[in-house]
Amino acid sequence: MITEVVVQTSSVLCIKWGKRMTRQLICRIFLLGFCAALTGCMSLEDNKDNETTSQTSEQFESKSAESDNTGETKEKETYPDQNKYEKVKINTYKYDYSSECEAIMAEKYMHLDFHEGTVFNDIGNPEKLAVYSNPFVDISPEDCIEKMREWLKENGKTVDLENELIDVSGVHSIKDNENHYIRPKVYDYDDWETGSFFTFETGDCGIQMIGFDPYSLSTGVITKYLNHDKQSLLDVLGVYIDEWVEEGYVSDLAEKEYELINGKVKVKDAAEAVRKYQQKGVFQKLPEGVEIDVPTVSIAKITGTDKYCYVFNVRRVYYGVPVDHYYLGTSTPWNDDNLSGDIRYTYVADGQVDGFAGRTLAFPWERLSEETDEIISLKNAVEILDDYMAFNLSMEINRVELAYVMNDSWNDSTDEPKLYPCWSFRARSKTDDRYFRLYVNVITGDVYMICTKNYSL
Repeated sequence: MITEVVVQTSSVLCIKWGKRMTRQLICRIFLLGFCAALTGCMSLEDNKDNETTSQTSEQFESKSAESDNTGETKEKETYPDQNKYEKVKINTYKYDYSSECEAIMAEKYMHLDFHEGTVFNDIGNPEKLAVYSNPFVDISPEDCIEKMREWLKENGKTVDLENELIDVSGVHSIKDNENHYIRPKVYDYDDWETGSFFTFETGDCGIQMIGFDPYSLSTGVITKYLNHDKQSLLDVLGVYIDEWVEEGYVSDLAEKEYELINGKVKVKDAAEAVRKYQQKGVFQKLPEGVEIDVPTVSIAKITGTDKYCYVFNVRRVYYGVPVDHYYLGTSTPWNDDNLSGDIRYTYVADGQVDGFAGRTLAFPWERLSEETDEIISLKNAVEILDDYMAFNLSMEINRVELAYVMNDSWNDSTDEPKLYPCWSFRARSKTDDRYFRLYVNVITGDVYMICTKNYSL
């Protein structure tokens, strides 16, 4: 079952557009409601404060570089101590990775316990790594409306956008007598500068834009099954969930089969439908080099029924290296380092994708540092991490992989969230039974940590 989860509300969006501080405020207000609905439904235990800790590196020295839309470097970063640790060539290390994992299993460490159940994810076939950002991309009002109309036509939906389409950015919003905001109808004004915050919602379907791609989308399957006549976007916020009955990695639950609205469906079949759907893209095609992975699934019972739905978390794999996946919740930033990853809950209630909510997978990848074909090996990363641990901490390591971790620094008015290549460790503290994400930057050796309390995936 989904229990307590950690990811910064402010990190759900990759935003750099116009007056950034104004947009941060708008997005955070929007996300307060989103998080309250989702975490309220998905938590099975009393809420606890989550803790985030991280070790930050020295401030990067930057130098400007020309940029275009082809993925070329926009802002190069250099690491002051990037040669501090011995490196290995990626293209040869991948052949030694399995044997090194075995050697780590056989080693005894002061603070890290690699046990029989430790899973070492395949390293894949990466050739080079770098630091990246996913810059926000705007959409014009005209393009947004055209995309919505195309989607409605393709899905056999009819919505009177002239009456239903509203804007939630705060522009043209007014307060009623009870101090509630009334969101303006888009067609009542002709001076919109962006369609990035347009939304509509009926009982049949709904779309919420943030940027050039939907942040949430629903075909209203659960809403209609429950005979509700509006607010179909609640389908993808976990509102119509009575009980979260099981969760885990898709690879472990692949053969499980639950009774969905239209009959029994195996987890692996639903996961494949999700992968194909998200790989195709929604309003935008995915950038070159991006593949879709569906790592985890949560199985939920639909309110007041004997039917179930699957909720998959989806992430990107960029040229062979996955982005770490997170669940939505809250955390306390430490030294302005807000660690997160991909969050896109995709719902399957009737055998096909019924909707989703979460960070778009289509934002471009913009390189911020020189590419490197050398990384700190896993064995060296383990030694770095073991040395970093406090003397009284003992960590049981449950899963290891090479992945990008996102660092959202909202206090910096110019920076986009950065994605750093890291060795990622899922861990449980044997000292107090809390779960952690531990990271070692494969270029610098910096260590980042985030505590997820009792949430293990």
